Amino acid sequence: MIYKKWNLHKIIYRLTQDGIQIELLKDSKFDSVTTGNTTLNTNGLTIKEGPSITKQGINAGSKQITNVADGINAKDAVNVDQLRSVTAK
Repeated sequence: MIYKKWNLHKIIYRLTQDGIQIELLKDSKFDSVTTGNTTLNTNGLTIKEGPSITKQGINAGSKQITNVADGINAKDAVNVDQLRSVTAK
């Protein structure tokens, strides 16, 4: 049962018999969302001391990129297996 309901722009707070229920409105828009060490904003996705995907590009943050499929087209990345097969010939 809902006792009170407030609409504060992007969030709905409901006081119920069980406590407080918090909901985001459908299609809510935020300038930035941070959870733990990860931030998502208009510049991209950044993990503190880790990888980032931003307007400037992809920075692996000195981390290994794994499970890369074989490149096929001229502008695709190659993986170590493909590189080894070329150097072995």
